Amino acid sequence: MAAERPEGLSMFRCVVAAMFAAAVAIVPSAVAAQELIAANTSNLGATIAAFAQPTSFVQPAAIDVRQPDFQAPVAPMSGRSRLFSSLLVSTVVMQALDVHSTYRALGQGAVEANPLMAGVTSNRGAFLATKAAVATATVLAARHMAKRNKVAAIATLIAINSAYVVVVDHNYRVARGLR
Repeated sequence: MAAERPEGLSMFRCVVAAMFAAAVAIVPSAVAAQELIAANTSNLGATIAAFAQPTSFVQPAAIDVRQPDFQAPVAPMSGRSRLFSSLLVSTVVMQALDVHSTYRALGQGAVEANPLMAGVTSNRGAFLATKAAVATATVLAARHMAKRNKVAAIATLIAINSAYVVVVDHNYRVARGLR
C-alpha cells in the first residue's frame, strides 16, 4: 500500500521538494569531505613514513606524533555559499522542467496561456534558446546581486524558483487533465 501524501500536495511537488532537500543535504557534505581531505594531506607524508617502518624496530622518537595541521587554509568556493550555488543549479533545473512540462502539455492539446511565450513555443529551437537565455540571465543577475547583498540574491532565487515550481506543476496538471 502506498504512503499517503498530505492533501493538496501533488506528486510533482513532493518530487521537487525531495530533490531540493537532497541537493542541499548532499552538496555540503561532499564539499566538506573534499576540504577535510585537502586539510589532512599536508602532513600525510610524515605519517605514512612513520607507519611504514617495521613495528619491531620503531624507536619511540621516530614516530611523528604531531597533530595534523587542521588550520591549513582551504580555498573558499569562489565566494559563494553552498545554498547559493544550489539555488543557481535549481534555477537551471526549473527552466529545463518548464520546457519539458510545456511541451508535455502542448503535446496533449493545451495552448500556451502566456502571451509573451505563445509565439515562441511553436518553434522548439527558439523556445529552447529563450529558456536558456532566461536561465543564464537569472543566474548572472543573481551573481551580480550577491556581490552587494547575498541575502537578497538568495531570497530572489528562492522566489523565482518557487514561482517556477508553481508554473511547472500547473503545466503537468494540464497535461494529465487532457489525457
